[in-house]
Amino acid sequence: MCKRDREVTRECGEMKKLRKKKKTNVHKISKFDHYTCDVLSKVMNKALKEVEDVYGLKVKFNGYNFSDTEVRFKMNANIVGENGKPITRIARAWERIAPKIGCGHLSVGDKVKLKNRTFTLAGWNHDARKYPVTLKDRYGETIVCTAGLLKEHNPDNETRRKRKKAKLESVTWTYNANKHGLGNLKLGDKLEIKGKTFTVAAWNEKDEKCPVELRDVTGKLFNCSPQKLKKKMKNAVVFNNKIRI
Repeated sequence: MCKRDREVTRECGEMKKLRKKKKTNVHKISKFDHYTCDVLSKVMNKALKEVEDVYGLKVKFNGYNFSDTEVRFKMNANIVGENGKPITRIARAWERIAPKIGCGHLSVGDKVKLKNRTFTLAGWNHDARKYPVTLKDRYGETIVCTAGLLKEHNPDNETRRKRKKAKLESVTWTYNANKHGLGNLKLGDKLEIKGKTFTVAAWNEKDEKCPVELRDVTGKLFNCSPQKLKKKMKNAVVFNNKIRI
């Protein structure tokens, strides 16, 4: 027996000893259940680290179906992008759909908020019609929601600016309207004056004489004094969701 054959024989003997040692320490599976499938998933994901390093992929077991004697695992392999994150199917779908639903300011991997909780945007699942937006929490668990809910809690800069402006206008109107005896009116209320319909638009603090701004159906602004409007409001009547004065 040559030197190389002796080395191979010695290595095989060491491997047999190692396998015997492992067999005595590992519990033999006689029946599949959720616990054993979860354990196997973690073990196989660790074993796939070598494959990931060699081929530059992201490989992971994401799910399984099992019976008492058989288990079938679902394995995903993804190309890794320049940012070091896997390029998934739902991530590519988000790139296409985001501008169409008004979420072009959000990208996969961004931190988003929903009801005071922070999540990571994962992508768009076309198969989930009701809740297509896919998020990940800090534990890696999948959370789904609608596009409208995501957009409402994570608006773009223009929407944030408009909301901030509307809130400031509302506070300004409330303060000055109460001060001048017009506390029963709110921004957006409809007023019918001499057969024409106007909407309470704003309180212009720069105009000291006629700060009350009313907007007609064409969008044109009209200014009037709070004293004059208060006087007309004494005989006001609500009719068809309008205040007729």
